[in-house]
Amino acid sequence: MVKRVLTLCVFLTLFTACRKDEPYRRQNFLLGTTVSVTFYGDMVKAKAASDEIFTFIQELHNCVNIYDDTSELSRLNSLAFQQSVNCSDLLWDILMAARRGYDISEGYFDVTSGPLMKLWGFHRKRESLPTDEELNLTLKRVGLENVLFDEENRSVRFAREGMVIDFGGIAKGYALDRCKSIVEKYSIKSGIIDLGGNVYCLKVPPENRSFYNVGIRKPRGYGLDDVVKIKDQFVATSGDYERFVIIDGKRITHIVNPKTGKPVENVASVSVVTAEGVDSDIFSTAIFVGGEEISKKLVKNSPSTQYMIVKAEGKERFSFVTYGNVWSKNRKEDEE
Repeated sequence: MVKRVLTLCVFLTLFTACRKDEPYRRQNFLLGTTVSVTFYGDMVKAKAASDEIFTFIQELHNCVNIYDDTSELSRLNSLAFQQSVNCSDLLWDILMAARRGYDISEGYFDVTSGPLMKLWGFHRKRESLPTDEELNLTLKRVGLENVLFDEENRSVRFAREGMVIDFGGIAKGYALDRCKSIVEKYSIKSGIIDLGGNVYCLKVPPENRSFYNVGIRKPRGYGLDDVVKIKDQFVATSGDYERFVIIDGKRITHIVNPKTGKPVENVASVSVVTAEGVDSDIFSTAIFVGGEEISKKLVKNSPSTQYMIVKAEGKERFSFVTYGNVWSKNRKEDEE
């Protein structure tokens, strides 16, 4: 489904001590990525929770898959300029999450950026850079302010022809929040849910551990930049190196500034730790695009947020901006 994957540089490094009870593990390919769960404790509850989790993620996949012409989101995209389109509870809920993300990020996170992805060759290969005329025409079809929401009827209409909504930058974070609610319903306290690099670590770490350890991959290389120690938190990363195109010899990242229409330059990745899955997705993209200025505003709205910006200063040279004590550079000795 959503091929515009933004959180690609988080690798799980879950360290556990030997124990008699093996964890419950399950995985499947949904939302364009590998979805995996690992739960400790009651295996009956673990199976019931995972059944509900995978049922929900399949439902979400079917709803927002823009590569399936029969999905609800594809139908909305095809009809919303001609008429108002009523939304299911699920589609409306994720639309409201995206709308909130647009507002709090001051437009740096925008689910209507799909036409820009197409323009820059991520849907079809192009041999030359877009002209200013092409860019200006495409920008007219971008901007969530051009999506008309009827809250009473839960319907949507596009103000401009050619607009497209794509939840590639929010679907996994949104799903993780719902997964958290499911595991809480079944009183599962220990485990981890990984949606292709968007990670939720439950409240109780495995036996003999104080935290879960989640590794943050080095940009454009092997190894780890950091290992965050967390519990009951979400991790997401937006990176420029897993998906890109080469046009006229220039490397073009898939993360595009919806305000200028141009791909972001000189940022390799942004990793975010938050208390909400949807915020981890929104914030990692918004900070990647909007930089430190928007990061300060997002943190003000969500004080538990911590982030690391990796800036590209050359082919193999990087600098780091970190906020919060979860990062090893800022961590106190008694937290090691």
